[in-house]
Amino acid sequence: MNKYASKDAKWIIKDYSVDAVEQIKEQLGVSALTAKLLNNRGCINGNQALDFLNKDISGFCDPYLLKDMRAAVNKVLEHLENKSKIMIYGDYDVDGVTSTVILYLYLKTLGADVYYFIPERINDGYGLNSNSIDRFIKDDIKLIITVDSGITANQEIDYAAEGGIDVIVTDHHTCLPKLPRACAIINPKRPDCNYPFKELAGVGVVYKFLCALDSKYFKVNIQIATEKIFNLFADFIAIGTIADVMPIRGENRIIVSTGLDKLAKTTNIGLIALLDEINNESNSYKKKSVTSALVGFVIAPRINAAGRMTSAMRAVELFLTHDPNTAHMLAAELCAVNKQRQIHENEIFLEAVDMIKKSFDFENDLFIILDADKWHHGVIGIVASRICEKYHLPCIMISFIGEGREKDGSIGKGSGRSIKGINLFDALSSCKDILEKFGGHELAAGLSVKRENLPELKRRLNEYARQHINQSLLGEKLYIDAEITKNDISIKTATEISVLEPYGLSNPVPLFCLIDFTITDIISIGEGRHTKLTLKKDDSYFTALYFGMSYTQFPYCVGDRVDVACNMDINTFLNKRTVQLTVRSIRQNIAQTEPVRRRLYIYEMFKQGKNVFFASENTPTREDFKTVFMTLRKKAQQKNMIYTELPYYEEDSDYIPVDISYFSRLYYSTAKVKFSVLKVLFVFDILIELGVIETEKTDDELIIKFKIIGWDAKRKVNLDSSSIMKRLKAFSH
Repeated sequence: MNKYASKDAKWIIKDYSVDAVEQIKEQLGVSALTAKLLNNRGCINGNQALDFLNKDISGFCDPYLLKDMRAAVNKVLEHLENKSKIMIYGDYDVDGVTSTVILYLYLKTLGADVYYFIPERINDGYGLNSNSIDRFIKDDIKLIITVDSGITANQEIDYAAEGGIDVIVTDHHTCLPKLPRACAIINPKRPDCNYPFKELAGVGVVYKFLCALDSKYFKVNIQIATEKIFNLFADFIAIGTIADVMPIRGENRIIVSTGLDKLAKTTNIGLIALLDEINNESNSYKKKSVTSALVGFVIAPRINAAGRMTSAMRAVELFLTHDPNTAHMLAAELCAVNKQRQIHENEIFLEAVDMIKKSFDFENDLFIILDADKWHHGVIGIVASRICEKYHLPCIMISFIGEGREKDGSIGKGSGRSIKGINLFDALSSCKDILEKFGGHELAAGLSVKRENLPELKRRLNEYARQHINQSLLGEKLYIDAEITKNDISIKTATEISVLEPYGLSNPVPLFCLIDFTITDIISIGEGRHTKLTLKKDDSYFTALYFGMSYTQFPYCVGDRVDVACNMDINTFLNKRTVQLTVRSIRQNIAQTEPVRRRLYIYEMFKQGKNVFFASENTPTREDFKTVFMTLRKKAQQKNMIYTELPYYEEDSDYIPVDISYFSRLYYSTAKVKFSVLKVLFVFDILIELGVIETEKTDDELIIKFKIIGWDAKRKVNLDSSSIMKRLKAFSH
């Protein structure tokens, strides 16, 4: 277990400026809560709030502000005039696929002799490579336009130039100190680029390129070209932007907002077929709403699956076809491949977790680096993301699968994900002398490394992490926008805050907290996978859904006083609109935890042999021992635990963890049997003294790991022989 991670995420309620909130509230005519949300997203006055909420394409910047844009446009026009063969060189993720699609479709309308190629992860690797360039030279390609790639392909672009091929780079990834010697490089992250919005996805950069090209080719005003191209391709631009997890602010907010509307009524045959397959898979009586969440968690994984498991060319074919039958065949194929991807992903994830349990040094290391010979290259990036999320540490997964160009398996290809505080691209840059290739962003990157250099890579990256990471950032954090009261939970509030949509990176779904609500009902739903709660505050009752938390794992009881972190939305069912709370986290309210802490203090004093007096109801009876022991024996036989979300559970251990506080509350809630924390602790101590159970320490005084060692059904246990029991009776009153 990560020594910096706690059992529960730390809740951090965001600060806000009182003056800014008041100004936003007055200028926009919104509630104080909505004004706080806008302030939390960087707006310090009403004008900035209006700019943030703007979804009109008039907010787009001039594409000619991008460095090398004129050179790129002129170079394409030159090759169009010469009727040259043009190759679009894409990337195998969603951003690369959508970039390839819109550039290909547009150049076709200009009558270009245009082709596209997307490398395969295993056989070709990421980005431009000499083998592909050799084929392009043979096929008489005269211009390569890279999309979502190329910014670090210095050697490959020089090689293409030697073969008589011009190269235009369109990319958005972090640049190396030395840029490639291409005909033009369009990348807002270029150090010498003054474009005001630096966070475009690769498809956003291609969109800007098409706007400039259309304006020059048809000799029209740039605003006219901007609107024309956006109307043509807004759905694909939005998909690529969301899938590449770009910040949903500035131009990206306009792209995603308008693009989602276009996607809902898309005319692209491939997108229609994919949406149909998704709705058929869900077995729902109604079509899914087109939201950023649908794109990010449903549509994008199916497009990505092609590039991960087979070839991203299949996804491009889906979006370029004019035949509905072909489209539905390809859409079904992507959905099937995605299911295959999920199986591989889960297998590798479990293997990775097992490797971490057995060998990772949480006391000293801050960088998880795992490798294997047979991991599928197309899946390790997703697994790295899951490992990063689980342990709250940066992670790189490397596979020496031994296929493709490195058939001997001596070179491994890796994919990494990071946490705030560790810039993954900078970390890899510090190791560039022992890497074959690398590239990416602050939080995600890819690399190639020789097997012989792997130990040194692990050493250097851990040293880099120790030098650069802020320890306070380690461990799971839950950033909450604001505390809300029972009066804020309303249709009116939920409707008003919806102006912040669409949500995504830098504009997350608003997260609120409810303080000191009482659980009055707990119901299992979704075939046991989810839990429905009824929460009470004063005389008001509210329904909250806890997705992914099964009833058997839910660590609270009816009657518990809790704080709840949740999202607030509107649910429409049978034309009836109601407020829906979606739980993200729950913790005990301090009003419930304080009495437990006081009892723990009494327990510690008693253990130290001091004279402590307490109510006789805390002294266990024979019936109490029977109740506790029978429960423990049942759990031991089932190889289960009392609270299944505990991080202390290890499947291969003989010891079963018990959350003492939950154990006592559970019995009071279900059987109305008075089991204080103090009483349960005394029962455990006496069972240990009498040789019935054995325990292991944990770093939480309320967690006990036990195993039964001395119980025989015929054995008589004399409770009165316990010295602890004698002391309890002497000091109880």
